[in-house]
Amino acid sequence: MTTNTGNKQLAVRLEKEVLVAIDKKRMEIAQVEGIIPTRSDIVRAALGSYLGINMIN
Repeated sequence: MTTNTGNKQLAVRLEKEVLVAIDKKRMEIAQVEGIIPTRSDIVRAALGSYLGINMIN
């Protein structure tokens, strides 16, 4: 599926522990930046780091 920004959507099933870790990171970032990133933002940043590419718009 393509969104309005031209990005493709990927459905991923994750363990509850991974979701808890993602939400914890969201709150850590919110304390520093003043906004709560989406779960997708966190997953994109993690994938970008792992793959060695900038995936943040």
